[in-house]
Amino acid sequence: SECMSEKTGNCTDGGMVELTCGTGEGLVESGNVSLGLNAGILIASLEGGPAGPVCGRGFDRVDALVACRHLGMVGLESFMAGSSSAVIGGFTLSEVSCTGSEEGLGGCSLASSGNCSRSEMVRLTCSAVNVSLRLQEGILLASVGGGEFGPVCDVGFRAEEADAACRQLGGPWAVSYSTGHLSDAEADFTLAGVSCSGWEQTLSECMSEKTGNCTDGGMVELTCGTGEGLVESGNVSLGLNAGILIASLEGGPAGPVCGRGFDRVDALVACRHLGMVGLESFMAGSSSAVIGGFTLSEVSCTGSEEGLGGCSLASSGNCSRSEMVRLTCSAVNVSLRLQEGILLASVGGGEFGPVCDVGFRAEEADAACRQLGGPWAVSYSTGHLSDAEADFTLAGVSCSGWEQTLSECMSEK
Repeated sequence: SECMSEKTGNCTDGGMVELTCGTGEGLVESGNVSLGLNAGILIASLEGGPAGPVCGRGFDRVDALVACRHLGMVGLESFMAGSSSAVIGGFTLSEVSCTGSEEGLGGCSLASSGNCSRSEMVRLTCSAVNVSLRLQEGILLASVGGGEFGPVCDVGFRAEEADAACRQLGGPWAVSYSTGHLSDAEADFTLAGVSCSGWEQTLSECMSEKTGNCTDGGMVELTCGTGEGLVESGNVSLGLNAGILIASLEGGPAGPVCGRGFDRVDALVACRHLGMVGLESFMAGSSSAVIGGFTLSEVSCTGSEEGLGGCSLASSGNCSRSEMVRLTCSAVNVSLRLQEGILLASVGGGEFGPVCDVGFRAEEADAACRQLGGPWAVSYSTGHLSDAEADFTLAGVSCSGWEQTLSECMSEK
């Protein structure tokens, strides 16, 4: 009635219109978003409002994977963000951005509308074929669609696939994996060409060939972590996965720490949290195959905290996969004592010997006094001789001013 028309017209008997209307009953709810597919086009309703297409601008494979999970499917076969269709209705979602760990689009960052054209819809095809996994003497076996279990082919198998398999098996990540193995398993290979992006929670969600040509020596051996190695301090638990700093906040899921603004003081407190005595190196801005949504961001420590639980931080952040923290801590303890006012050090339980004065400043003096039980250094001077005959045991000490001990400072042992 609201459209322009002619109330009567000349049409032939073969000029009638056949029409099928949607009911909205097929939409699947997750959080405040309900999703469905209309002729392959992704349709959404926000907070019970009218349904319409999702804008594909910036919509990537991770978002598509979460959309399939939202729809109750086990994996993603294909998607195209930038598709035209006869599907009508105003766009209801735009600027969708998921981390990959969400159960549905309701847990992702998104906007309720956007200036999108009819050529920017999302065309989506999900997979309903489930892949089950198990380990037999460390060898990864898969069953596709309820069929027989057989080994997974190792061709192209990387850390991303190992982590997805371990998440499916109940572990947060892979501790180790290796390829080129033989096994007593006599079944044919059941899964090949597995390719994960790093966000998937199961191998079902990865791209794969359900069968493939592999040799008998092409099996995968896998060991999964348990998450029990995380060290708790306050409401934060920390661990290292392949050198990447992992955190769990208030007992929640573990994931990487965002490195934006993460500095040497924060790295030092993280090492102290982990029970280590010092920091060897760190890089805030590292890429890795470690997956899971970022769990901590905006970390800011003063340097006196016993762990990240005492620092200022946020529970999430808009961080990219190239902003993880790579951390190497030192387990070598430095003990100190004063002999007639001369500072002596023992490294790793070895003999005590004098500390070299080259580059020794007020920062190093204060850290040494804090370790020796005093709040700061009243005075220090360099260039001294002593009756101590031992060789120098510590040199090139460099503190930032926040350290509680010389062990936490950079040094040459």
